[in-house]
Amino acid sequence: ASAVQIRGIPDAKKKFLEHDREVLAFRGVWDDRASVYGSKLHFRVHYFLADDTVEVLEVHEANSGRDKFPQLLARQRLPKGVIYNDDRSRGIEDDNGETDYYE
Repeated sequence: ASAVQIRGIPDAKKKFLEHDREVLAFRGVWDDRASVYGSKLHFRVHYFLADDTVEVLEVHEANSGRDKFPQLLARQRLPKGVIYNDDRSRGIEDDNGETDYYE
């Protein structure tokens, strides 16, 4: 038996059983009105307690002139480190296989 088991149930499964269907929901705003043609967009942020994942959904406003784009960020775990993507480093990865995620 390893240290990650309590009463025969692994930690991930125990956490899932305790927090299944429990979601923290937040409202968010992306205020880009300072830029040319900028606007104020509203989002819903969901944090799923069962597996420490996050999703960001756009709140679509009718007749806003924008296409409905439901997901800004699909449900996934968020890494703590910032990943910069620019043309100079494209294709060059310094991945050592160890990624630290928020829990």
